[in-house]
Amino acid sequence: MGDETLDILRAWRQRQAELVGAAEHAFTTLEGKPLNHRYVQAMVQRYAAKAGITKHVTPHTLRHTFGTCLLRATKNVVLVQKALGYANLSTT
Repeated sequence: MGDETLDILRAWRQRQAELVGAAEHAFTTLEGKPLNHRYVQAMVQRYAAKAGITKHVTPHTLRHTFGTCLLRATKNVVLVQKALGYANLSTT
């Protein structure tokens, strides 16, 4: 992780502490509880609706979109494999 990313995460943790107090997890609900998959699904759908996206969108849709955009931008399937956490290139 680069220094810029670490700085952003540190700033987020500071802001998070102001909002919900010290939290054990880096990403939490507004109440400071750990995120679960249902919460993230609802959040993605809520933001998609706010953006006027009518297609059914899930966190997995965002993962695929990220991988596709990264491949188009870099033309490097090995980079996509690593970014998505796949062990085998054939899975990518």
